[in-house]
Parts: sequence; structure tokens; C-alpha cells
Amino acid sequence: MKIVLGLLDEAHIGARVPYHPDFVKALHGLPGVHWSRELRVWKVPHTEAAVLALLDVLRGVAVTIQPALRLEWERRRSLFGNVLQRLKVPSLSPVWDARAKAELRHRLKARGYSERSVKAYVGHVARFFATFQEGNEAWDEQLLTWYNVDLQDRSFSHSYINQAISAITFYLRHVCETPPVSVAYARPKREQKLPNVLSLQEVLRLLDCVTISGAAVPHLCFRLASRRGRPVEASRS
Repeated sequence: MKIVLGLLDEAHIGARVPYHPDFVKALHGLPGVHWSRELRVWKVPHTEAAVLALLDVLRGVAVTIQPALRLEWERRRSLFGNVLQRLKVPSLSPVWDARAKAELRHRLKARGYSERSVKAYVGHVARFFATFQEGNEAWDEQLLTWYNVDLQDRSFSHSYINQAISAITFYLRHVCETPPVSVAYARPKREQKLPNVLSLQEVLRLLDCVTISGAAVPHLCFRLASRRGRPVEASRS
């Protein structure tokens, strides 16, 4: 026998409770709790007091919490901390300490990462958690997207941000004992920069400054034209 708790909307959670006359009588006696024939669940006000009252009534019965509700309670731990403590729900927020740092280094080396890459990945994860803690942000599935935008606002290159996201997701997937439900993030697009090319006047000045055999001039002009994407005219004189 077990109870399943899930998130219905912002104001209600749903409780699937095995039928028993004593349970039905007790649930009808709770303020704001009523049976939904359409959803086939007990609708409970989404407040800490209402959830604790529900758990008191159903004391001794195993409780399963659906991921969406668990994540919502984690985000609002200041409001549902007593519920999480009562149910002994471990935190979903990853932890960064000396043990986690050593484990990250070990996992990276085991997968053949170079010492330079290991150092870069460890640095990225450390900076992420420093920002995460300074901002006092609650962990949720959009935190990496938020961090991505924050780095772009601070004018970091897209290649730097992509490496940072790779480092953080590696840590979450391979080091965290209890990773988040899912890791949703958006990588920035790869930057496309045009190469620096010489103008026609700069090419002519270059040819005037060096000694090139006559046979080499057409070949050089062709190579320059292929870089610039249009014909180049130059005098052999």
C-alpha cells in the first residue's frame, strides 16, 4: 500500500490513495481537501500545512513523490522544508566540495582527458558553483540556460561558454550521486568570423616591396583571389 503525490497546478497537488473507509473519512475531514471524480485523485491545497496534515492522516503508509512535485518543493524549499524533512527527501541541488572536486578530476582522467582539459573543466565547475551560490539561485532545469546568458552578458566567447557547459554537464552526469531530473540547457551558436584579407591596394604595395619572379606573380594573385572570392588585377611592372 502506498500513496502517490503529484503536482496538479500551482494551487493543488493530487494524492492517489488506496481505498479504505478510514482513509476516506479522515480525508473528508481535512480543510480544503476533496475528491476529484474527473482526475480520480484527492485534491489537496498546495501548502505546507495541508501536506503535513495529509501525511499525519496517512501516517505509516509509503509515499511516492512524482518528479515534477519533488522539483517544485526543492525550488521552494523555504516553504516546504518541513515536508521534505518529514519525508526524508534528499536535496536535488548538486554539491561542490573537496570530495566532489577530487571525484571530478578522477572521472576526467579515467576518460583520457589531458591535464590541461582537466584543469579547465575543474575551473569551469568551480566558477559555476561560485556564481550559483552568490546569486542564491534555486536549482531548477533552466539554471544552465541562465548561466549561459550570464556569461554572454559578461562578454565571454561562445567557445568559452560551450566548454563551460560541457564541463558542468559532465560533472552533473558522472559525478553527482543524485543528479537533477533532467539537464535542460541552450548552447550558444558557434561564432563565425570572416578571415582578415588584404585589399587590392595592400596587395600591390606588398608586390612592390618584395622581389618575386615573373612566373610566381600569376600564381600568387590567383591564391589571393581565391581567398578574397573575386578576381585580383595586378601589374607585373
